[in-house]
Amino acid sequence: MLRNIRFYCKIAARTDLKAIKLDFKELRHKTKVPQTPVDTDFPDTTANKVDIDTKTIQLLERLSLVDLDSEQALATLKSSIQFADKIAHINTDNVRPLYTVLENQQLQLRNDEVNEGDCRVELLKNAKLTDEDYYLLEHGHAYAELLKQQWLSLRPLAAHLGNSDSTEASVSSTHLRRFAFASSKGFQSNFEQLVREHPRKAKCPTLLKHLCTSSACLPNPFFSHKPPVTHLITDFLVEPYRALEHFYNMQRESKIWWMRYSSNPSRYRIVARELPAEVDAKDCQAIDIMSCYGEECSVAVEQLSLVKLHGDDFRLPDARTGQTLPPAVIRSVIELETATCALLVDGCDHARETQSLLLNRVLAPYQCGIACQEVDGEMADLCLHIKDVLLRAGLRLCQGDGYALTEDASQLREHIKKSDKMGVPYTLLLSEQTLQNGLLQLRNRDTRLAETIHISDLPNYLLNIFKL
Repeated sequence: MLRNIRFYCKIAARTDLKAIKLDFKELRHKTKVPQTPVDTDFPDTTANKVDIDTKTIQLLERLSLVDLDSEQALATLKSSIQFADKIAHINTDNVRPLYTVLENQQLQLRNDEVNEGDCRVELLKNAKLTDEDYYLLEHGHAYAELLKQQWLSLRPLAAHLGNSDSTEASVSSTHLRRFAFASSKGFQSNFEQLVREHPRKAKCPTLLKHLCTSSACLPNPFFSHKPPVTHLITDFLVEPYRALEHFYNMQRESKIWWMRYSSNPSRYRIVARELPAEVDAKDCQAIDIMSCYGEECSVAVEQLSLVKLHGDDFRLPDARTGQTLPPAVIRSVIELETATCALLVDGCDHARETQSLLLNRVLAPYQCGIACQEVDGEMADLCLHIKDVLLRAGLRLCQGDGYALTEDASQLREHIKKSDKMGVPYTLLLSEQTLQNGLLQLRNRDTRLAETIHISDLPNYLLNIFKL
């Protein structure tokens, strides 16, 4: 029994609680934040003329993958520069750069010297399953399934054609056959299925999606997989006269999609592939989206190929003009197993001192954990209640009991470290205070900081985080 009252069960039903407002005139701790509004005069820079030469515009387009060819885009860029000019006059001489915005936080600096290492045996002790000197991630399949679900939800207007088994070269491991998919029986079957089952979408431009289980693995010097493998294939059928425009847009969209799930978005690059001599450069283009780990190691997580079709076998009406013509096809191929391994390695390759697995919070197999230090045998009931609330909301909790009861603060810290190694983005930390007033700590794996929330905020507060 929890001290005669289950506060955390009753607080959600109370509607007479008044919002507590902070009185900034009675702060207990000193702060450098001004307590009254400060008037600051900034110069008016809207009249400043901004000149940008052609080379600079081309450089910005290449770095940002943003089209600045229109007058509206240029006007937006110039207004942004004018806005930034407001602070250009501020004198920053003899002002040291900030290394933290936390006033009361002291960051302990040390010499840049290697003081530990060669701890392979100790690290492998943390894994339940190992093979020689490698981890076996028991939730790797769950991670791959979540990645596949994210791919299915991408471009929701596409026609989904289901799954197929392929023994032919619809997904080829050779560079030359990469452009021969249009002559395969699989592509012809998919085209006929589009016209038959999705007549309203049978026009240019349109999208087709299907999953293909294949015995042909994409060439990969870094990861090796035993067949069969799963290929996530998207075919974008577009007007031939706008093929390159759609091809560049799809490159940008795909790169941004991969960057969203990475702990280091700068590792993704678009690499153009040389065309074989047998392929006409006017009709074909090819790029790979590479995930780079250091200077010598890179993995192709997605292949994009452009092929212009000819003849009367494949013809679709143009959505703009209604004219029937053979489309150009932009094919995207993602090998699920390779992409999963690349993202898992990405979560490890973060150059932080802590041993954390920085999985994206949407893709993490375990989204949240619950941990507390036991207090007179009264915390288990509270943990069970919160566990039930989160599971009913559809959040994925750690396996087993779904919560951890520790005997002391040292065990609690060790559990948090273990959660970080498993890639759990958030951990709810309960304490004796939670029993009294319903307040608990929500710890962020990436920042290693905790914020105070109320138990009545669950599960909506967490759901809003994972929707971002």
